[in-house]
Parts: sequence; structure tokens; C-alpha cells
Amino acid sequence: MIVNLHGMLESRGVNDIEITLGGVTVRVAVSTATLGALGPTGSTVRILTHLIVREEELSLYGFATSTERAAFLALQGVSGIGPKLALVVLSLLSPANLAHAVEAEDTDALSQVPGIGKRTAARLIVELKGKLEEFMLGDGASPPGAAPMDDPELTTALQALGFSQIEIRRAFGALGEDSHSLPIEERIRQALQAVSAT
Repeated sequence: MIVNLHGMLESRGVNDIEITLGGVTVRVAVSTATLGALGPTGSTVRILTHLIVREEELSLYGFATSTERAAFLALQGVSGIGPKLALVVLSLLSPANLAHAVEAEDTDALSQVPGIGKRTAARLIVELKGKLEEFMLGDGASPPGAAPMDDPELTTALQALGFSQIEIRRAFGALGEDSHSLPIEERIRQALQAVSAT
């Protein structure tokens, strides 16, 4: 089992990255939260991973924290939630926010995730209630729907252009934390490119 990777960040996509280690480049699917936590292309990174084997396909999923990986595995235990949908959930809801939504039986917060309707949200609550309290400790929860990076100027600009919360989160994940030093016009241009690539 591959449990972590330590190598050079070769490239960043909208929902995946490529890491080169020992002359081999590996593609890893990640949430926008993990994407935003990584350094720029060319930097050395270490991420936790989970390998899923299905028929002839090997898929590697990466996480910036052990809490996010644990939340991913918990979501995988819910019938009807596959790994790709689990990453979408974690792109919109931090593990702490997910735990709060489940414990509060907040189907509205859960059903804001594309691919999760009211029925699936209710199933998530039933199957995960009481199992996620550990994620609420040290609670770094932000309101569901809050942007994953503190750039209110860019958030306001993208909202004015009609972008949804998930599109804004994807844009932030693709930009990375080093984008703060760029002029607002350049940040908007890169955000538009990131969203159009989805």
C-alpha cells in the first residue's frame, strides 16, 4: 500500500497533481483544499495517499492532512459515495465542517455539493452520525461555502462575474497561495483559465 509520496511537484491541474519521485511521475487526484495547501510547481512536497484498485485501474488519491484522509475513508464507507464524489465533498467542506453538518443533520449544507441530493445527504447523516466527532476537535471549521483562501477581492470579483461557490473554490485551488502577490487583473485572468479548464 502506498501511504505517502515525497517528491517534486511537477504540475498542478484543477483536481489533480503530478509528483516526480525517483525518475517516475505519478498522477494523484486531490481536493481543492489539498491543492491550495501545496507549494508552487517545482517545489518539494509530501502528501498522504490512499490507493484504490479496481479491475485494471489503479487510482491514487492525495491529502494534505491525515484528518482529510480519514474523512475521505469515512465517506467511502457510505453507500453511493465513490472516491471522486468524496473528493468533491472535501473540496467544499473541510472535515470539521463535514462533521458539524452531519451532527447537526444539516442536509442543506451537504446537498450543496454537486452530486449529492437530499436523499444522499440524509443517508450520509444516518451512516456517519457519531463517527466524525474527532474531526471537530481543534475545530478549524469555517462556514460551509466559505472560500478556502483569504482573498476577498478576488472572491467578490468572481461572484460579480456569476461564478458559483464550487467554481470559486476550484479557481482558488488552481491558483495556489502564491497568487496573492499578483495584481487583481492577473488573478482574475488565471481564475478564469482555471474554471474554463473544468
